[in-house]
Amino acid sequence: MAIFNYKVIDQKKQIRYGEIEAENLEQASDFLLSQNLTILQLKKKGIDLETLQKINIGGIPLKEKVTFIRQLAFMVEAGIPLVQALEISREQINNLYFKDVVKKIKETIEGGSTLSKALSAYTDIFDPLEINLIKAGEESGNLDKILTRVTDELEKKADFQARVQGALMYPAIVLIIIIVVVILLMTSMIPQMSELYESMNLELPLATQIVVNISKFITSWGGIVLLVAILFAFGSLFYYYSTPSGKKVLDKLVLKIPIAGEIIGKSQVVSFANTFSMLLNAGIPIVDALNLVGNSLSNKTFQDAIEECAKKVEKGIPLSAPLLANPDIPPLLGHMIRVGEEIGKVDEVTFKVGVQFQKEVDNLVNNLNKLMEPMILILMGVVVGGLAIAVYLPIFNLATAIGMPQ
Repeated sequence: MAIFNYKVIDQKKQIRYGEIEAENLEQASDFLLSQNLTILQLKKKGIDLETLQKINIGGIPLKEKVTFIRQLAFMVEAGIPLVQALEISREQINNLYFKDVVKKIKETIEGGSTLSKALSAYTDIFDPLEINLIKAGEESGNLDKILTRVTDELEKKADFQARVQGALMYPAIVLIIIIVVVILLMTSMIPQMSELYESMNLELPLATQIVVNISKFITSWGGIVLLVAILFAFGSLFYYYSTPSGKKVLDKLVLKIPIAGEIIGKSQVVSFANTFSMLLNAGIPIVDALNLVGNSLSNKTFQDAIEECAKKVEKGIPLSAPLLANPDIPPLLGHMIRVGEEIGKVDEVTFKVGVQFQKEVDNLVNNLNKLMEPMILILMGVVVGGLAIAVYLPIFNLATAIGMPQ
């Protein structure tokens, strides 16, 4: 038996709420109807799978969002009314939360709102940059073209970020694996070998003694204290990064890391250039475009730099001047934008800068992968091989001492 919550209208035209126990929804419905009640709502009590899906754990998948916007662009271009296009797109959506949001967007537009205004109520799905682009498309009468460009940029940005993150994450993942392997050896194999050597009264070489001592420390209370200290340090670091001042400091430090910092910095320039040129091309004023781009960047150092540029431009100073004055911004960006200002084609020049920097990032990523592969293999060989030699060295020494073949 299950419990169902109901909302009904009784014979006196009064709304009533309550619970009913029944085998299934159909049985509950039949009982309420037999009491001459008009059912307004009837659902199973508790959280079911559909309710969990509507909670939107993990957010809307980018692929689903891109598909939705691209379908919308195609139908608007084909002349299908926006409300009808939204309903058709809604039927193709699998995510129940997103499906419900699109339904509400359609209802808002039916009430006389614009698409950009309807989307602005759901900034957890559509960011201000996308909403402002769509608004510019509505005002210029090029909504279909803007929607298509938004999806193209989303796909390009996602692909670019995935490649950069993959290149930076690969060494970190391998390092974690090495640490896990070492810990397993230190807590399982080495203590067993240590007991064996003690039972044989073998004199341990220095390398073996050091490894055994480390193993004993890790498997004792000292190891637990060390683990707690490490977890506390990482937790404190993550908390510090979650604060505005912490993010500002750590994001600036990240840019100083050899190779990785250069990749991150140039990736920020790519994001800025591609997005800024697209906003200018859509007719969005330069100051508004700078503010939107600044908020969309992930690195606080670049966010602050672009926000400062927006303030200077608002006062009538050319954009190239604050860019060239900022030591964190690659000089090429400022010089190229100065050229764009002189010829009146800032959007075109900025786009070309983005293309150039993307090529440089791709080369850095490829070189990093080529460099890291042999270094990781050497590191694994030194660490794991060194531990193995240190552990089995007493056996080799014993075999030599008694004249046994090795």
